[in-house]
Amino acid sequence: MSVETDARQGKQAREEQVAVELARLGWITPVWIRANEAVDLLGNGYPQDVDAAFVEYYERDGAAHYERLVTELSQCLAARPWAALVAQMDSAYRRGDYAIIVPAAFVVLEGVLARGQRSDVSLRTIVQARVPAPPEGYSMSRVMLLAVSELIAQLYGRSDFDRDEAPALNRHRILHGRAASDWSQADSLRLMQACYVATYLVANPG
Repeated sequence: MSVETDARQGKQAREEQVAVELARLGWITPVWIRANEAVDLLGNGYPQDVDAAFVEYYERDGAAHYERLVTELSQCLAARPWAALVAQMDSAYRRGDYAIIVPAAFVVLEGVLARGQRSDVSLRTIVQARVPAPPEGYSMSRVMLLAVSELIAQLYGRSDFDRDEAPALNRHRILHGRAASDWSQADSLRLMQACYVATYLVANPG
């Protein structure tokens, strides 16, 4: 193995590691974010610092990255059945009504990922099945699939309603009315970002 090949494979392994670590914290990077930017966003890996880094990322330069995120999400064919909901999520975000976005984004995320799948199969199973075995080559789709799979495991993990609520978002608590509804700007962005990546993967399989 050449030095160049070894370095390239090491870099690719690091990209996968960063993507999965971010997903464990509730974040999936859009396809336009470069690997070095993702490393910067992960920073020290502390959840509050990562949240702050993503909020700053989406607010910088006149919210240019947010504008791209919501524009591409709204224009994607995979999200078309939920176009009205995406538009109202955007309106709520611009007003600062972040709590409204979280349950709405779950509707879009689940709809995009589960459309056309058997109704008796869980969303976690659907996403896990889409993660390919480690290929010989490297692809951005594989990195995103690994990240989506990790995020779904976080969002859809078991939650005992008789116990105190954990800090991380949990779909079951949220949509069954068992979660506090004080969701933040970071929470709204993390789920809109997940919706965008889901629509991208559906439109660009493999």
